[in-house]
Amino acid sequence: MQFYSDGAVATSKRQAGALVVDLTPGRHHWELTETLPVPCAPRVLRTENYSGGGRVLIAPVAAATQYQLELSHDGGATWAKLPPQSESVGEVRGLRDGEKVHVRAIALNAQHASAPGPEYPLYGTSQPPAPPDGLRVELARGAATVTWGEILGATEYRLYVRTKPTEAFRLLYRGAARSYVDKRASIRPCNARPGQTAHSNDLGIVEYSITACNGNGESARSHLASTDPASWRNWDPKPGERFRRTTTAEAGCYYPDGAI
Repeated sequence: MQFYSDGAVATSKRQAGALVVDLTPGRHHWELTETLPVPCAPRVLRTENYSGGGRVLIAPVAAATQYQLELSHDGGATWAKLPPQSESVGEVRGLRDGEKVHVRAIALNAQHASAPGPEYPLYGTSQPPAPPDGLRVELARGAATVTWGEILGATEYRLYVRTKPTEAFRLLYRGAARSYVDKRASIRPCNARPGQTAHSNDLGIVEYSITACNGNGESARSHLASTDPASWRNWDPKPGERFRRTTTAEAGCYYPDGAI
């Protein structure tokens, strides 16, 4: 008999007639069996669109030797199985422009199949994606953390940068992550109050723009974000606070409904 935790062999020992197993804190799927364990349900990480279909990237799970996609054209009411494959990447083809389907994944081994994982939307398109929303800069001394929103079906994001007074942008980062830390000695934290001039001019301010790419091409560039410590967009008087409201305002400032 072998003890498995989340499909992987767990460290165990027999002690005083009992089987003692070391588990990490948290929720687990455990199994004591003489056969292969049942794999955990895998989740879809993301999709990558191309004209007529898309690639589906699946999070690998222990005890699985194959993965199988299920496809739904009716919002998850019914599901059709696609051929299994050994890699944790699947393909969905034959989608029309504007067609929305859902996919989910099943993990397989020689003896068992997992329960289906959560469903994930896939949109058919022959067009490049829209630019990501939510481009934001979090300032610290010597570093700017740049983040942006997710675009479903994107293969990668491309972060462009320029330093004033330079007009041309250059590529700073490309990849699937949705954040990047830009380290420069000239970057400084945001001012205690927004609107206060940081410098006698804006020389040295770094500006960023983000795009998304899929199999059909690259999006237009997003709006700009910058390292200007005097910018209202960069002002963060209480870092980490998700929402704030004020009932007072200084002269010349207006906060709709009291919200900043």
